[in-house]
Order: sequence, then C-alpha cells, then structure tokens
Amino acid sequence: MCLIVVKPAGAKMPPEAHLRNGDDKNSDGTGVSWWKSGENLVHIKKDFKNIEELLLWMRTTITIDDALIVHFRMATSGLKDKGNRHPFPITSNKLLLRQEELTCQMSVAHNGVLSEYSGHKKYSDTQKFILDILSDPAVKDNLENPAIQKLLNEFLSRDRLAILNSSGTIWLFGEYEKEDGIMYSNAGYKYGRVSNYGEYGCNYYSSWRKEKILEYQNDEAIKTKDVSQPYYTNCDGCFKNKIVKSCDVKGELYSLCKKCRKKAKKGWLTHLVKGDIAPTIETKCDNCGLVTPKDKLVEIGDFDVCPECTKIVQNTPMN
Repeated sequence: MCLIVVKPAGAKMPPEAHLRNGDDKNSDGTGVSWWKSGENLVHIKKDFKNIEELLLWMRTTITIDDALIVHFRMATSGLKDKGNRHPFPITSNKLLLRQEELTCQMSVAHNGVLSEYSGHKKYSDTQKFILDILSDPAVKDNLENPAIQKLLNEFLSRDRLAILNSSGTIWLFGEYEKEDGIMYSNAGYKYGRVSNYGEYGCNYYSSWRKEKILEYQNDEAIKTKDVSQPYYTNCDGCFKNKIVKSCDVKGELYSLCKKCRKKAKKGWLTHLVKGDIAPTIETKCDNCGLVTPKDKLVEIGDFDVCPECTKIVQNTPMN
C-alpha cells in the first residue's frame, strides 16, 4: 500500500526511519510536493533515484517553515514510471500530470485504489480522478466548503488524499495517523521489509518468498533458469528481484517477470542478453503511448510526441 507523509509548515522533519520504511515497502517510486515559506507556488519533484537521494534533497531544501508532502508509490494501475509518481498538479492538462518536475498552484497525493478509474494502460486511477473530478473549478476552488469536503470523503471511502496549495494550506481527506506533528496515511511508516531501521524495523518479507528463495538458491535447474514454473529471482529484463517465468525470446530462454514478458510478446525487448545487458525499449509517444520510431517523434518541451499528438499538444494550453 502507498504511503503519504505530510509535514505542515512549522512541524519538524519526518524521522529518517519513517521515510526509509515507506520507501522499503513501496517499490514504484517516490515524489514530493512542497511550499516554501514566503512563496506563492507549489513545487513538485518525482525523479528521485533512491531513498538516499531523497534524504539528501530534503536536508538541503526543506526547512521547518516549509510545508511538505512525500508519497511512496505502490502502483495499482497505469504506467510504473516517474511520470506517474505522486504528487500530481491538480489540472486538466494530461501532459502536466506526467511531468517529473514543475511548479503549480495546487498538488495532490493519493493513497488507495479508485477502482472505477482503474484499468487505463497509461494513466493511473489517481490521474483520471484528477481529470474527471478534482480539476473541476467547482471542486478545487471550494475545498474549504464543508459540503465539498463531505462529498469527497464519502466518494473516497477508505482512501486518503493530501492536497497542498500555493499559500501552504494542506487539506487531508480520510483518516491519518499523527506522530510528533507529522501525518501518515497508514501505519506503514512504522515498519519496513528489512529489519535494520531502528526501533520500527521488522522483517516484512512474506514466508512464501523466503521459502522460494531457500528452495531454489542451490538448485542447478534454477541457476540455468531453464524452468517453466514461476520462481523468485532477478528478472533478465528489468533486473529487479521478482517472481519470474522462463520465456522464449527469439529462440533463447530468459527469466522474465510478468511485465517484461508482455513487453517481449510485443517485441519491445531487443538486444537482450542473460544477466548482462539491460533491455532496450522501443521509443513511445509521451502523450498516447504509441510505439513510434525515434526519428518520427517531435520534441515539445520535455516531451517526445508522435506526429498525430503534435497537433493536440500544440493546441493545448499549458496551465
């Protein structure tokens, strides 16, 4: 489950152990939005490579007077890339929703699953909810209205939202845990998967994965990766520790996770060598996701778009 960490202006920084635990349990990327005291803007950044880079950034950027929202993502729908990390600007512009770094007037982070907005290959349920509901001026311009707050809370049910605006005001929807002035969308900040984070550390690996690792680590068949049943090891496509299956790619057997097997079937994995060279993914349009030859993509700002989407992007106001 995702984790939202909220530091209001005037509150101390979240403990490092809490942030490490949030990162440890949520493997699909971290993003932040923040308001600097004295400014009239909200900043968003979600291109962190790892927890160490996040912690260094926080130490050098955020002060006690600033407001901060940190989101650790466990993806449930849409692409699992930096563009789909939270927080997002509250906007009806699809391209701005996927920018990795920008300034805006209002940001939002979500914890939970909005099933009625799930299922899109590119956009997550949160992004579609923003486009359909939150970006409507009747909603985003009236968050202080008790009626709007009640409607949002009832619609969200057990989900949580954290919204930050350009004056440093934070609205929280759903139930949060509070500790030393910091709000957490669930208790996941108290523990991680690996027991090396102080008093909150505990072993969170499932017994199934433990058994599989022990069962296969000395098996010769597994070492050659020529097996048909799923097992737990490094994927030859993304090189992450995942449940994989043996997959034939152009006459060679590779151990691929579910996501990489789909890419292989579509021909998106090329020059793949076992445990050596990372896969090369065909270039895709940043707007519609269509696989497009690199020389056909048109660079507009920070985005590479196909010829068809070029017309749409050029006629879309960036606000």
